[in-house]
Amino acid sequence: MAEWGCPACSSANPEGTRFCGHCGAKAPEAASAEERRLVTALFADISGFTPLAERLDPEELLEVIDPVVSALSSVVGRYDGFVEKFAGDALLALFGAPVSHDDDAARALRVALEMHAELERMKDELPEDARGLTLHVGVNSGHGIARIIGSEARTDYAVLGDSVILAQRLESAAPPGETYVSETTLRLAEHLFELEPVGELTLKGKSEPVRAWRLLGERKFATRSGRSHMVGRDRELAALDEALAAGGVVTVTGEPGVGKSRLLAEARHRAAGAWLQARCLSYGAALPYWPFAELLRNEDGPAGDPFVSQLLGHGGSELEPEAFRRGLHDSIARWLEDLAPVVLALEDAHWIDAASHALVGELVRRGSATLVLVARPEAEPVFAELAPTRTRIVLTPLDERGVEELLAAELGAAPPPGLAAFIGARTTGNPFFVQELVRALQESGTLAEADGRWHIRAGWDARELPPTIEEVLSGRMDSLSRGAASTLQAASVIGRRAPRALVAAVGGDLGMIPELVAGGFLDGSGETLVFHHALVQDVAYARLLRKQRRDLHRRVAEHAEELYGAGDETIDLLARHLYLGGGGPKAVKYLLRAAARARRLYANEEAILHLTRCAELVPEDTELQLELADLHELVGNYDTAADLYETVRRETGDARAWRGLAAVHRKRGEYWEALSVVDDAFASESMRGGDVLPLWLEAGWALSIAGRFAQAADVLGAGIETAGNQRTSVVGQLLLQLSRAEEVEGRLEDALEHGLAAREIFEERDDLRGRATAARILGAVYVRLGRLDDAVAELQRGLETAERIGSVEEIGGCLLNLGMVQLQRGSLDEAIVCDRRAIEEFERIAHGSGRATGYANLAEKLLYAGGVDEARTYCERALDLAHTIGNGYTVADATQTLALIAAHVADFELAALKADEAAVQFRKMGVTDAEQRALALAADSRGRTRSVSGRARLELS
Repeated sequence: MAEWGCPACSSANPEGTRFCGHCGAKAPEAASAEERRLVTALFADISGFTPLAERLDPEELLEVIDPVVSALSSVVGRYDGFVEKFAGDALLALFGAPVSHDDDAARALRVALEMHAELERMKDELPEDARGLTLHVGVNSGHGIARIIGSEARTDYAVLGDSVILAQRLESAAPPGETYVSETTLRLAEHLFELEPVGELTLKGKSEPVRAWRLLGERKFATRSGRSHMVGRDRELAALDEALAAGGVVTVTGEPGVGKSRLLAEARHRAAGAWLQARCLSYGAALPYWPFAELLRNEDGPAGDPFVSQLLGHGGSELEPEAFRRGLHDSIARWLEDLAPVVLALEDAHWIDAASHALVGELVRRGSATLVLVARPEAEPVFAELAPTRTRIVLTPLDERGVEELLAAELGAAPPPGLAAFIGARTTGNPFFVQELVRALQESGTLAEADGRWHIRAGWDARELPPTIEEVLSGRMDSLSRGAASTLQAASVIGRRAPRALVAAVGGDLGMIPELVAGGFLDGSGETLVFHHALVQDVAYARLLRKQRRDLHRRVAEHAEELYGAGDETIDLLARHLYLGGGGPKAVKYLLRAAARARRLYANEEAILHLTRCAELVPEDTELQLELADLHELVGNYDTAADLYETVRRETGDARAWRGLAAVHRKRGEYWEALSVVDDAFASESMRGGDVLPLWLEAGWALSIAGRFAQAADVLGAGIETAGNQRTSVVGQLLLQLSRAEEVEGRLEDALEHGLAAREIFEERDDLRGRATAARILGAVYVRLGRLDDAVAELQRGLETAERIGSVEEIGGCLLNLGMVQLQRGSLDEAIVCDRRAIEEFERIAHGSGRATGYANLAEKLLYAGGVDEARTYCERALDLAHTIGNGYTVADATQTLALIAAHVADFELAALKADEAAVQFRKMGVTDAEQRALALAADSRGRTRSVSGRARLELS
């Protein structure tokens, strides 16, 4: 007959029985055949066993070691852990498999502490020569594959993975009587336990040193170390303060992570009287008066009280249950009344045991203390029974503004654009999830700080899940019935929004939906089910093995096509699931269709995703790689674009790849590298007979930004002459760059003519990218001509077009030119706003000339606004970057602004010097009007210097 191993005592039990015949523990029926799980493994080894075995007869040894191992196993069982195996004097316990809880790491650490205490307690009962036994414990959290293994004769449940191995390695490094804990476990439980670092350990089988911590004990109060101040809870905190002042009963409810403990901590710091706090445990339902026992151990309770002594196991007469209950209730009530005014806060009251429930009811009736009961929403019926008249505070998730404030508090600066909206949508505004997700982004390097600003690295995996979040959600999922959990996983494969018909088609049981909705996993009563959090979907999906995922994705694609067809409205769904279901020619076909549709809608990120997946399936398709590179270049993913262009250039020598490489160098501010690429392309055998116009364009463009306007005009003119009567987008860009060079040199009528001719070509070809660039350059020409209304109209069109197609380069460029218009109109504040917005866009993609120009423009406007120090900072930043990338025009422009700053603070000698420098630089570039302005400033500054010097001589005489 098949058997199952008991989670608590590891005894064998007949298959089909629900409880262990030896200790009464529940069978691990929640386990599936194979599942990926976040588990915490505890490996405990008894030190001193080997020398003891050498001295004792095997039967005597058995009499010593069996009670010890049995006692240690019982500790595991009390915390709903699972003893996977025994190995002589060692045992392996799992938390999170076969059943997860939202505090598995904390349970494992409590078990470790109690194991050490239990062995110390037992020593007096052991033979004399066995009293030197000690315990080494290692605890680690991580992912493993949980599965049922065995044969017809016996079936066992086990977890395969490094999480178990590392726990054993940590145990081997731990000194006698101590517990070593891994970094992941620390992360999961540091708010509940005191731990100290022991440094990096060299462990067997590990190529890199492993950081470890020594477990010291439990914290008196839970604390999220390093967390920011509370945001978005002013109304709730005011209500709690008012209720505490009035006395009575207050209930605070909300979903896990919504900030109940944080609100309570804030109220505790503000409370005037005594404050007592206790916590119910998820495994404490069978432990009578657990929270009160812990409270009395930590506080100075009623001295010498026999009822309290009996509760804490300190001896005293054993009373009948009813007499003990009445006496204990009265003792605790009188103790609290003597402390008045006092607040008694009870956290996680949704797990309250029956005896504590009755005691709380007694305290409510007597009014012994102000009670604050904190719990999840499911405790509302219990609270209504305990205290019909009470102050109710319900915490809801933060809105987008609250998420923005929380991120700013966490980061110490404004978050990158779009981060709050993304994280808010992904976490549904749950503060704990927000904090943990942003912390994970920081630790992975996805969210990085540079120059006092935060930036998001391109190409990061949005489905990376912090273990702290996974543990909370996994525990909730394992409270579901088997059918509901399976249905949730089926829905998770489909997506955040899952049509009921499709859930049913891939094996989900629609009869389980009410349970999933009631549990807060899914929302929606219509034909489409929606995951309450995107993170819930991620956790459910993460539990599936890869082969299970592939099979389900394939089935989703098949059934979706049967149900909805293969039109444009379903092509994204079909492409995604065919790819994740294993790929193949049909997946390639549908991915290309989905990418084309996304490009038509200018949904660039979606198009990039589809093309990336397609390129993975057909890596030999260089046309596909070029299309993907162009998209990455458009949105500012320059590193990825460069890699793709280089790959195609190396394999085929395609002219588009040469041009793309040059363009990426130019946008990074690497002008000489861009020109070098162009030179190499012209000299390359692969370019013989190829289209050289894009190379003429890149050469002229790079020369223009580098400040060599006359040379740029010659190169661009040669390109236009080579094109003849062609009216392609490349010809349009040649005309535009010629227009820009002419505008800087002051040849404004020529610049306007060529800019309008370029715009006409782009309109003929319906080239929105070209039209955005044309609007930016024409806008600058109109500014120089004094036609400010025409400039605004042109630049607004350009900005709208750039935002539509997602061209970050043109968004920033149009904003900079709008800033020039606003400055000319005297709207200084609006001009500064435009420059700051432009700088944000350029910094996000590390655009070289855009950043340098933006810093220089902003510096001048800040000076006019009276912000001299900030103006100098931005001016120096512009100069540093412009020198680095070789942007001559910005070097001259920023140098002239430094002269203006010096004049503003009456350092006329420095002002004259800097203005002369700027004039020389402008003269070298042939920018006559700018040169004249710089010379005028130098002359004025020298005149002021002589005037000041003359006054000084008069004063001295």
